[in-house]
Amino acid sequence: MNYVLQASDHHENKAVFQLLPVQKIRLGRDAQLEISVTWDRAISREHASVQLVDNQLHIDSFPAARNPIQYQGKRFRKCRIDEGDIFKIGSTEFHFQILADSLGTIDTIHEEDNQVGRDEHVYLAEELHRIKFANSEQQIEILAKLPEIIRESENDIRLAERLVDLLLEAIPQAHAVAVVVFDSNQIYSNLDAETVHPASNPQVLPKPIMTRVGTREDLNFRFLPSHRLMLRALSQRGSVIHVWGEESESQFTMTGGLSWAFCSPVIGESSDGWCLYVSGAGTRKESLLVTEEDLAGDLRFTELVAQFIGSIRQVRTLQEHRTRLSSFFSPNVIQSLSSRQSIQPAECDIAVLFCDIRGFSRKAEELREDLPKLLESVSEALEVMANGILDFDGTIADFQGDAALGFWGWPVAGNEGAAPALLAAMLIGHAFDEANREPDSLLRGFSVGFGVSFGKALAGQVGTSSQSKIGVFGPIVNQGARLEGMTKLFGTQICVDEAAVQTIGDRFAAMDAKFRKLGRFYPKGMHQPLTVYSLQPSGSMPESNREVYLNYDRALKAIEHGLFEEAAGLIRPHAEQDKPSGFLLSFLDSHDRVAPENWDGIIPLPSK
Repeated sequence: MNYVLQASDHHENKAVFQLLPVQKIRLGRDAQLEISVTWDRAISREHASVQLVDNQLHIDSFPAARNPIQYQGKRFRKCRIDEGDIFKIGSTEFHFQILADSLGTIDTIHEEDNQVGRDEHVYLAEELHRIKFANSEQQIEILAKLPEIIRESENDIRLAERLVDLLLEAIPQAHAVAVVVFDSNQIYSNLDAETVHPASNPQVLPKPIMTRVGTREDLNFRFLPSHRLMLRALSQRGSVIHVWGEESESQFTMTGGLSWAFCSPVIGESSDGWCLYVSGAGTRKESLLVTEEDLAGDLRFTELVAQFIGSIRQVRTLQEHRTRLSSFFSPNVIQSLSSRQSIQPAECDIAVLFCDIRGFSRKAEELREDLPKLLESVSEALEVMANGILDFDGTIADFQGDAALGFWGWPVAGNEGAAPALLAAMLIGHAFDEANREPDSLLRGFSVGFGVSFGKALAGQVGTSSQSKIGVFGPIVNQGARLEGMTKLFGTQICVDEAAVQTIGDRFAAMDAKFRKLGRFYPKGMHQPLTVYSLQPSGSMPESNREVYLNYDRALKAIEHGLFEEAAGLIRPHAEQDKPSGFLLSFLDSHDRVAPENWDGIIPLPSK
């Protein structure tokens, strides 16, 4: 049976993922995962593991995954799903179901691997260059589609799916096509000549790590490509044609009524283990008697596609390597650095995230005799913050001791306002919370506070011709730092300005997070008032505290109108359990619950 997981949302995003028995795969927003749901911000970069066991789907959330699995009206961190059932993460529904066998898969080696061919040939690249295309005009026209296919394929899985369709279009007599990826270490380190010999034990053959299969609509049996044929091509780094005879024996699988197959490896450091597999019956001239000469032209086309893909993936890998090395920048920034003009300073709408580690002094005291471990602990904390910012395509503008500054909105203008900054803050905060539950974690004893602001700022390259960096400048940067400082006053993890809140709309409705207005304040040394909110998980704002929040809101209105005595009466019962109420009460008591002369309704803060 072919098990699949179909993902979809109400915005018409949709994807189908094949599930193999026992194999544990990952589900998340990262485009490189086996189950990649790139459209849903409520799904973490790596959200959960998925495993098919005894016709049941086992789903286990990773520790850093913020949002729960919703199944049968309840919320879980891990659950077991039966065939036909639907579960939900964020706004995306996942339907676990069975599809018809004709879709094909590569999951086992069958005894059919012991049939033999009448004709087999291994082609090296030089030999194929002397062969003409089977239909040069048509195939060159199809080949011209490759750049667009590559450009529009956001990850390897999507690229493989598009290549399957292209090869089926280019080779009319092909009934089935597969793009298969093996772990190159298993192929070239553990694979010897005996491994692909018919007398060898099929259990030693490595399993593919990615498979995408396409068949003609009229194919009425399950397509099972030969592992050994693919591994022969990969191990010899050359294309292999195999034609099956009717009565002879072969070491390669023949599936159903298909009579021939060929396989081309994708050559290149970044594509080791990739191969293109094509199988069919008969020839272009509709003859049932097939020779290797009948297939050589189509094999040359397939190898040309493989070479093109190998070159492009090499470029992509170099770009990814550059991204890893340039750990201060998100992929969007790295892409923009290819244009010199694009990194010049520009005024943009920017969301700023200021992150600060708490507990450093206590940690330094604990590790005063082990300074290398102290440095390792701080480095681990900064890495968690940096990864959280980059995870949501932000740019790291600076590290300041035990703090990090990230921003969004340049060089690529976004339409999500401050949402990525807030999502990054929640992800980082969750990672610190989880780490503190582990007794041996380097982050144990650390916590983190966040300030998020939004507005106009100048972002771009600053410095000299020999030394420069990417930075962001403007009042909102200082404002983000001030907001982070306010988290200590109010006992909350994330403080947000009103401009940032106004960009969000209802984006967090499905993410178990809510904004709470803390009030209007004059930060110390600033003359412009700031309306401040906290962003809190819904679980930390239970319905039982509804009276606390209602009275707090009423007290804010009373303070604005100078009714200090009334405000104090509203919040005094909650001051011990609710730190924002305690802060307001302390302010009111410091003025003997009487508004100062010329009171403008805005509370001055005592410190930065």
